This record gives sequence, structure tokens and C-alpha cells, in this order.
Amino acid sequence: MFRWKSERSRYNSSEHSVGKTRSKGRESHLDQLRGQREDQGAEESEDTNDQPSLPDFQIAWEEEYIKSSYNPREMQLVCIISTVYFLGHFFGTVFWRKNDDVGGGGTWLILTWLPELICGIQNGLWVVLLSMPFLRTLCMTQYNTISTYIIVTSYVATIVPSFIWEIRLSRYQTLRPTYLHLSIDYSSFPPNRTCYSVSGNQSLDPNSTDAQRLEGSIMACTSFLLSGTSFIGYVFWNLLPRICRVGTAHAALVALSTFSVLLLLSLAAGSDAWAIAACTLFQLAAGLGAAAFCLAGEQRSRDKFAMVKATQFAAEQNRALLHTL
Repeated sequence: MFRWKSERSRYNSSEHSVGKTRSKGRESHLDQLRGQREDQGAEESEDTNDQPSLPDFQIAWEEEYIKSSYNPREMQLVCIISTVYFLGHFFGTVFWRKNDDVGGGGTWLILTWLPELICGIQNGLWVVLLSMPFLRTLCMTQYNTISTYIIVTSYVATIVPSFIWEIRLSRYQTLRPTYLHLSIDYSSFPPNRTCYSVSGNQSLDPNSTDAQRLEGSIMACTSFLLSGTSFIGYVFWNLLPRICRVGTAHAALVALSTFSVLLLLSLAAGSDAWAIAACTLFQLAAGLGAAAFCLAGEQRSRDKFAMVKATQFAAEQNRALLHTL
């Protein structure tokens, strides 16, 4: 009886030791699996980090990028259209109509619209220069500067005749029948722009109801410099940097330059303060918006160029490995 109890206790202790051994083995096996998984995850993360990424745009690629992206066709088209418009409007006004509804004589008429003649000839010459093969390298490296010059000078040729026309209007008055005359007083700054009735010499506010009722008041009193037709042309020149793919810095320079020109000439013409603020700020917003689109387009173009360079580099490496086999 005693022998049977001792054997049974020995058997139970052996089963207990075997169970402990098995549980320890299972735990060690699970620990090994966890370690293997952690090692695999670390290896995968290292492999992911070691994978080659697309390179950023390198400064050494700048010259090659300029050559690949150079295309002056848009600017040439703009020069052709502006040349036709400027020359057509100049010769039509000066030699065909021979008046622009404001007094002053033929000399004033030519001086008023002379900027259109100069800019029309200049833009026609730029069409030829941008097409010459021996000037391609120069035009390629200085494309942004050339485009900025063409756009700003064309803008000036658009706005300066309107300003001179307003000065003539205040001095010689309109040739059309009207009940109002315009006067710009330059004794103070900014100049004071007033309208007065021909009968009674009564001063009127150009935006008043009485002035608007009189025939020809819009022609004589409101600012032709900031009229809707003229302002559309101003905004058009500010949007051209995006159309012609000009660099971001030069596009912003166009916006600031045209903003300064419009602000100075509007103040010199004695235009209404609210009209000046609205027109100049709207034009500036349009110009800076075009510069922002230029920035986005330039970034996409550079990223695409970097991707092409990376693909070419990978192809060269694969070709070199094939030669070594």
C-alpha cells in the first residue's frame, strides 16, 4: 500500500514536471516567433528606407531644364496680335479718322497715340528676333526678362494714350456736343477733378444724378483711364505671364510694375479715390494670382523633369549591370 502511494506521487510529480517543461517550451517558442516577426518588420522597414526615391531638382540640371522647356511661340503670338492692334489703331485714328473726339490739333493727336506706334514696331521686331536661330541661346537664357519687358512696355503703350487723352480733354474739351466740361486742377496733390456746366459755370459732381442726366456727361466727366473697356486691357496684360509661362519672380514683377503705373497715372488724372482703390487692387490681385499659377506650373514642370532624369539614371544603371554579366 505504501509502495503504491509512493509510485502514484512519483507519477504525479513527473507529469507536473513534464507539464512545466511543455509550457516553458511553448513560451520559448512563442518568444522566438515574436522575435522573428520583429526582425522581419525591422528588415522590411530598412528595405523601405533603402528604396531609392525620386531625386529633387538639382541646380546642375538648370541649363538642361531651360533648354527643354523653352518655347517662345506663345510670346510670339502675343507680339503678332499686339503689333496688328497697335499699328491698326494708330493709323486708323491718326490718318483715317484724323481725330479722337478731343481738341488740340494734329500734333496732340499724334503725340497721344505715339506710344502705340512705338510699341507696335517694337513687338514686330521681337517676333523676328525670337525666330532667329543664332539668337536662340540668348533668347533662351533671357526669356523671362524679355517677356517681362514686352508685357510691361505693351501695358504702358495701352494706358499712356488714355492718360494723355484725359489731359487733353481737361484742356481743350471734347469735340462732341456736351453740356459739361471737365477741369483738372493741378495746384494741389492729388489733382482735383471737377465738372462744370457750360451754362452758368456751375460745378457738378461727376457721379451726381444731375450730371448723369446731362448729355455727354459720361464722356466729359468720368475717367476714361479707368473705364471698363480700358480696364479689361489692363487685366489682360497682367494675365499674360501665366499664358506665356514666365517665371514666378518675373510674373510678380509684372504685377507690381503695372500696379505702380496705374496708381500714378490715376492719381495724376484726378480720378475718384474709390475708383482708384478698386481698380488698382483688383489688377494687383489678378497679377499676383497669375504669378501664383506660374509658381504651381513651374513646380510641376520641374518635378516632371526630375522624374525623367531619375528614369534615365535608372535605365543607365540597368544597362551597366547587363554589360557586367
